[in-house]
Amino acid sequence: ENIDPNQQNAKVGDNNIKPLHPSSKESVNINNLISDHARYLLRIVFSKHGATIMKSDDSMPSRSSFPSMISDQNEKSTSTRANISNIQNSYRGGKALTFAMRHRALRAACVLCPEDMLSNVIEEEDYISCSNGNELLSASSKCCFGAFLAMEIEAMGLALPHSDLVQLSTMHFSSYARALWRDHGRTECHGYKGRFMLLLLELSLRKEEITDLSLVTSILVEMVQLDLPRTMLLACERIASVRELESILRANDGEVGASVSALTQNLAKRVLVELSKVPIEQLDKPQCLSFLKRFGKVISSFSDSGFGHDDLPYFIDSLIKLVRTYTKNDRSEFSKGILELAVSTACHLKETVLRSTAFSNINIVDGGSEILKARFGNRDNTGEIECNKPAFDCSILVSKLEQKLNNDFTSQLAYASQE
Repeated sequence: ENIDPNQQNAKVGDNNIKPLHPSSKESVNINNLISDHARYLLRIVFSKHGATIMKSDDSMPSRSSFPSMISDQNEKSTSTRANISNIQNSYRGGKALTFAMRHRALRAACVLCPEDMLSNVIEEEDYISCSNGNELLSASSKCCFGAFLAMEIEAMGLALPHSDLVQLSTMHFSSYARALWRDHGRTECHGYKGRFMLLLLELSLRKEEITDLSLVTSILVEMVQLDLPRTMLLACERIASVRELESILRANDGEVGASVSALTQNLAKRVLVELSKVPIEQLDKPQCLSFLKRFGKVISSFSDSGFGHDDLPYFIDSLIKLVRTYTKNDRSEFSKGILELAVSTACHLKETVLRSTAFSNINIVDGGSEILKARFGNRDNTGEIECNKPAFDCSILVSKLEQKLNNDFTSQLAYASQE
């Protein structure tokens, strides 16, 4: 990756990326080395269509040519080392540059080189024409997404509207999403249908707002019909991450929110069905618990925004059912994690009756009372909470939990008024 000083002024329009030869270890200047790496990697990122990397055995510097402090810095990301290795292999093989290679080069540059160094190189090489630093930073961010977009489209075997990264990064994404939906929305997309639908959703939400409501609704409806749990979860997480979530869910008389609710309901049912098919001895418990926690976070976010609140009790009951019927109340770490998730989700229930019912149902499960006490504490002004008799529906514990939640809420209001 270390650029030959004689080749540093090569322009991005050159047909080939020429071999690089590392300087001797004694003469390497750290700042120059970082700058050379930034220039080389960005030259790959912004290379013109049809550019290739020339074949050469000595084209890339070895790890031994780095100073020790640079080597330590490069060790911070395993994925970055893999990206560099892939670029090296393609480099030595004389392959044509693909957008996947450009995307890997960009990721490597972002990890290996400081942001100001990358900005200086972009400005000096005039890869992006901007009048000030803020515009340059915005354009650089757009190019990151443009490289990702091009890589995904290329991997799915679909046609790109441009071969130039800057043009790809500045086009109207919502219109491009509509064009992709029109041309490929009803096809199998070469076996990448779930990946394709997620990309359409990302394009539609790129500016954190929905300009094509009917397209987003169609995408969500299609995802429900595809019935792919991973695709549905990633879609829910993407929607939940937008800044103006409530306004988006209420858009078009709540049509988008209704589609999201249908998506979460279908996902909840599918999770239970899939778990029932796998013997607990063969279950990847950490991965399953991670999936459930991610899903619980998503539906809690939707509920806090006023949508899908009825889905929370169903999700909590499903978690309790998993512990009772699937794990057989084995009090394992997996069961404990599920019950802790049920308690956390129950705290997002707005109706006192529903919340009290959820706490009571959790408490009668083996290990449930311990988790409730660990979450809310064993003592309050009236002394220690004891709850060893399920026949009384643990009303003492539930009332104390409700009192604590109400006191916390009152304290938050008082603190906000003081500010």
